[in-house]
Amino acid sequence: MITTNDWLANMLDSLEDGEYWHIPADNTLLKINKNKRKLSLISGEVNSTIVERLSRHLPALGYTLAIEKSDYFIP
Repeated sequence: MITTNDWLANMLDSLEDGEYWHIPADNTLLKINKNKRKLSLISGEVNSTIVERLSRHLPALGYTLAIEKSDYFIP
């Protein structure tokens, strides 16, 4: 059976460096920086359930979650 951390590790591995990850369940938008091992919250609620869960699970995978609400560019 796949664990939450396994699923999250697979998801992070599937993203390219600098790519955005949109989570429609609560309209969260994150950007990944694989070199710094950081996910940045670009838009969404800081106190949402998903953001709180990510902040708990990311450290086990060597990632941090940064709150950097800002504009983003869609080509």
